[in-house]
Amino acid sequence: FTTFVWPRSVSVIPSSVFSGCGSLTSITGHEAVTSVGGWNDGREAFRRSGLTSFSWPPGATAVPDRAFKECDALTSITGLDAVTSVGEAAFAQSGLTSLKWPAGATEVQYYTFEESAALTSITGMDAVTSIAPYAFRKSGLISFAWPPGATDIGFSTFEACTALTSITVPDTVKSINPGAFEYCTNLTSFDWPRNTTMVRSDIFYGS
Repeated sequence: FTTFVWPRSVSVIPSSVFSGCGSLTSITGHEAVTSVGGWNDGREAFRRSGLTSFSWPPGATAVPDRAFKECDALTSITGLDAVTSVGEAAFAQSGLTSLKWPAGATEVQYYTFEESAALTSITGMDAVTSIAPYAFRKSGLISFAWPPGATDIGFSTFEACTALTSITVPDTVKSINPGAFEYCTNLTSFDWPRNTTMVRSDIFYGS
């Protein structure tokens, strides 16, 4: 099937319910959903589906782990304003081209956007206080403004982001870990943050 109308009487989208549905391009009628989770935490709810766009239900405040992983046809997702948490690899290997990060989600988990090669920009991360390693690895980001509240740039955070030409790193950053900008072959300049006191090996290896 290519489309699905979610039953309005069901408020929970359970785990893996649409996982692997490669022909599914759209879901409607899910506006009253209050949780993408329940059984087995709702992980991988839409993984490897053929969704091209998705409007996140306003009553669901958490995007679970791997929710949209490998959704390579998914170019846009809206309605994330009320979201307060985004799980690991939630958008990894997706077709997203841009994303407005929810202001209430202060942590970016491991592999969140890994290998999302079409993703060129992310906005709205000003309030983020933590970005885990590998978060943007092999993504298509062209530029990025590191949030001032996140004081650590983790392992391989931007590894192999070959389209990345510029990044703004505030002076609040205290440590930069191995491989952070490894193989960022188009990074043309970098202003070292004044308060960074911990420098690890291979930060710019291959760049």
